[in-house]
Amino acid sequence: MKEGDEPDIEVVSGIVDADSLIREAAPRGIVAVNPDIVCGRDHVISAWLRAAREFRRGSAKGDSLSTEFLRYLTGERQVSKAIELAMVEGDTAVLVSDSSLDGFIGYMGLKREKIEIKCDRRKLRALGMTDRAMEALGERAGDWILEKSALVAVL
Repeated sequence: MKEGDEPDIEVVSGIVDADSLIREAAPRGIVAVNPDIVCGRDHVISAWLRAAREFRRGSAKGDSLSTEFLRYLTGERQVSKAIELAMVEGDTAVLVSDSSLDGFIGYMGLKREKIEIKCDRRKLRALGMTDRAMEALGERAGDWILEKSALVAVL
């Protein structure tokens, strides 16, 4: 992946076994995450680009681009907590990769969902934002996760 390249992002459904999905995805450089913690395309792209940059610099804390991405996506320093927050539950996931996801989606028999990934109070709460902070930030509350993600490298 060249510096600044955006990842391929797809919302998919039809997941029968989340563990199998993750086992099949990981060796292909594909990350599957719970859509309940994804606050829009900008959130995913920002986390992916930050993780890739840290990996290129040799300053990543995660042992793979995937785990580093999860740290930035969730805004968590600890890999175990990031994995716990991002764990796919149910039959829907957000897939992220630095290459096309078309073949993988077909191979796994998944259905591509044509929905826009949006941020809401429930997702922000799952990522650690308090109701009080949401009220204080108002319409800008969705930007909070981008700021929290940026702080992962600093802390």
